[in-house]
Amino acid sequence: MILRYLRGRARRLEFWLGFVVVMALLYKLPDLLETSLGVPAMWLLLAVWLLVSSRRLRDIGWPTWLSLEPVVSQVGTAIVKITPFGAAHRETLDGPVNTVTLVAWLLFVLVLGVWKSKPTPVLDPERQAEVFG
Repeated sequence: MILRYLRGRARRLEFWLGFVVVMALLYKLPDLLETSLGVPAMWLLLAVWLLVSSRRLRDIGWPTWLSLEPVVSQVGTAIVKITPFGAAHRETLDGPVNTVTLVAWLLFVLVLGVWKSKPTPVLDPERQAEVFG
């Protein structure tokens, strides 16, 4: 049952509802980090995002590994900040690097939310009979 859901497709409404859940968790995350629920909340946030975005990516016909975009952008931001140049100019870079990361993620979400769904392939009766033997 769960695997069937994971292999499914998410229409626009499901994606936006999932995005609202992600944003609500993200809004509460700073408060939760002060408690023992902080780390599980971060993992829950990541799991909900990966589930919703991968289903939506499958629906529009794009590769599902693109759902890792927020993770990759955060790792890239961290790498920029720990390089010798980034460490020397941390105060100068913090604002622009964080802004670029946020804008890239929001553009990605917007594209996912408004992109037209790929039509579901309809098999003709002869083809369908081949599938079921």
